[in-house]
Amino acid sequence: MKLQPFLLHQSKWSTLVGLTLLAITATYHTSVPKPLADINLLDCLGEGGLALITLMWIVVTLLTRPKGLVTNLLFAGLSAMYVSMLWDFLDEMVIFTPPYLTSFEAIPACIGMILMSIAAHYWYKEQSIFNQTLMKKERFYRDHSITDFVTGLYSIEYMKNQISHELARLESEHCTFCLTMFDICNFAAFSRQHGLQKSNQLLRDTADMLSLSMRESDLLCRFAADKFVIIHPQTTQAQANAFAARATAFIARHANYHDDKNQPQFSAVRWSCIEIHNQQWEFESLMTNLVTALNRTKVAA
Repeated sequence: MKLQPFLLHQSKWSTLVGLTLLAITATYHTSVPKPLADINLLDCLGEGGLALITLMWIVVTLLTRPKGLVTNLLFAGLSAMYVSMLWDFLDEMVIFTPPYLTSFEAIPACIGMILMSIAAHYWYKEQSIFNQTLMKKERFYRDHSITDFVTGLYSIEYMKNQISHELARLESEHCTFCLTMFDICNFAAFSRQHGLQKSNQLLRDTADMLSLSMRESDLLCRFAADKFVIIHPQTTQAQANAFAARATAFIARHANYHDDKNQPQFSAVRWSCIEIHNQQWEFESLMTNLVTALNRTKVAA
């Protein structure tokens, strides 16, 4: 098993173990065991099962969630509920010597439910952002058989279908559209220096940053190797150029990789853009024009 999920939330794992030991220790010092005849095994099974299931929810949360506010709230809420469930379970086997302690068992669960409600609110907002990003990637329909497994974007086949769709709209509704191709600068050298894993991560990061820069009506696909193509429906050349300039500036601020001297290595992309005015185009000729224009920017640089 990979240790990364455990290392990511190392402090939370320690807190979970500490809460369990604290609840058991506090119970041991403030109670006496019940006579065996007074213990209801069915109640023990029910209360213990609730505590165990709550503990499993915490484990799944820590194994699957990244760091952040939602994860912190989920952990805090579930942990409070877990402590309450654990006390309920222990209460079936002991008698608290200060009798009033029994009345406090439900307080952590109440606090936990409040925290879980707050977490649900922020989780909804988080999921809304993810759904919006997914809509930009998927556009008209889902067909995960033609997605790129590295970036999660749609591949060249899906892009070809969507360009055909836009050409049909151009013929029927006279709606011009633009295509913009982005190319990661010096990607081959980066790949040789840093290896496949970081190269794939750079592709994913670039795809995410392009996706965040897009409108909901745009469509981002991976064309080939380190190239991406965006379809801009009902867009002029000037509008597409302005988008490309903003996206390029955004990507240029990305500094997630380091060279052997541990110095930041900034990402950079080149781009080319064409506007389609008539439907007498074929997919291959469009891509050829984009690549040719892109190569001219490389020579000029």
